[in-house]
Amino acid sequence: LVFRIVPEAASQTALMIQGEAQVHLWPGEDKVDYDKALNGAGEQVLVPGIWNMAIDFNLSKPGDNDPSASAPHPILGDLRVRQAISYAIDYDTLITDVLNGQVSPSTSPFAYGWYKCDIPRMYNFDVEKAKQLLTDAGWVEGPDGIRVAKGALYAEDGTRLSLELQGYTSYDPLDRTEQFIVENLKAIGVEANIQNYDFSIIFGSFSDGSPRMTGDFDMLIFDRGYNLEPQGSVQDTYSSTNIPSADNPDGGNVYRWINPKADEAIAAAGSTFDQTARRDAYCQLGKLIQEDAVQNYSYLFQDGYGFSSKLTGYTVSTWGSMTWDAQNWSYK
Repeated sequence: LVFRIVPEAASQTALMIQGEAQVHLWPGEDKVDYDKALNGAGEQVLVPGIWNMAIDFNLSKPGDNDPSASAPHPILGDLRVRQAISYAIDYDTLITDVLNGQVSPSTSPFAYGWYKCDIPRMYNFDVEKAKQLLTDAGWVEGPDGIRVAKGALYAEDGTRLSLELQGYTSYDPLDRTEQFIVENLKAIGVEANIQNYDFSIIFGSFSDGSPRMTGDFDMLIFDRGYNLEPQGSVQDTYSSTNIPSADNPDGGNVYRWINPKADEAIAAAGSTFDQTARRDAYCQLGKLIQEDAVQNYSYLFQDGYGFSSKLTGYTVSTWGSMTWDAQNWSYK
């Protein structure tokens, strides 16, 4: 097996069209567009996936050289602002029109597999409710339509309600999602500025100064997922003791979220072999994540790879990697 690293999405697809590559990891195009472009040279094969799109909210103050949760974010530290942002997103249009129905709705990190939780969306699309929450939180409409602080909980009067929305580069579905969310937020008076970074920056380490690890970000959007056994990742991601810092550089609680009930749910899920009890604990955690608006989950990708029409013997699995059954492949 020869793995070629080709950063540009269009170049990846071109290799498949030309027959110079036989398997394509996560094509950037929708299946309809991808299959049309390959014109018989191959196709995109989809299965229910684990890749779950969500916005992570930073609850701590960025840029203060303190990665802890000691100082609240001047804007996002107020729950009402996070709720308003969640209410502002038109999830149905995002899924149906922006992403052409190639994804399914998601409301929590537990959206598939044996631990799937059917958690209703708490903050459904409601522009007027979003606007009222911002007004109640001390954010009034400015002369250009973007709100400014006037009696806000943590921000000085006159502070512009402007946030950076970070993502990673070279992935068309994410680009479309970001643009759509920016327009949704503008409609309620929130200015969101897209700033996409290379993978090495977004998912870098604490010592490398990755913004998500050091707490120097506002909102971060990307797709993430758990494997068949999620406990280790869940504990790392949501436990109050796993906030990244110089003393804990590998901590995964990048939101700086502290909730004793969440810690109890995580401990309960990890202390029993009873699968039903574990799922119930995860579902309780999922509800707390939504109640506190720590993250905003929007949709779940179908997992897909591009395969050459000359390649046979492969099976695409939700839980398997791209090459998990490569011993069965044949190429003509």
